[in-house]
Amino acid sequence: MKRPPSRRRAREVALKVLYALESTDDPFGEVFSVVADREGLSGALRDFAEALSSKVLEHKDELDTIIANVLEHWRIERTSRIDRLLIRMALAEYFFFPDIPPKVSIDEAVELARTYSTSESPAFVNGVLDAIMMKGRGLVDALRPHLRRPR
Repeated sequence: MKRPPSRRRAREVALKVLYALESTDDPFGEVFSVVADREGLSGALRDFAEALSSKVLEHKDELDTIIANVLEHWRIERTSRIDRLLIRMALAEYFFFPDIPPKVSIDEAVELARTYSTSESPAFVNGVLDAIMMKGRGLVDALRPHLRRPR
């Protein structure tokens, strides 16, 4: 039996779109179309990649505030761009995609960090996301109304 395509490919496309948008002034729709077409993404996976990257862009400042609150002795600007994008993506999944369990979002971000970032990145991404999603419930609950996702 053939396994259905996973959302990892969609997450990879979202990561590439978000990375490109930080390097250009081109509009989201244009960048998304070029990257998704080049990657051959279609159907539900394309829709998910577009929704995920859109939510990250829409709530970038709020997501960065959450991230900055758990970083100790480190400014968010000093984190690698890829790691920061992966953490934002996992948090966007947590707040805006209730069908995705937090553990799945964390695991996927860690796996993408293994592929696209440094050897230290998986542990860093996992640590930050764990501190926010699993241990930082008070912080997350306090910020939830600002992110407009009902729980």
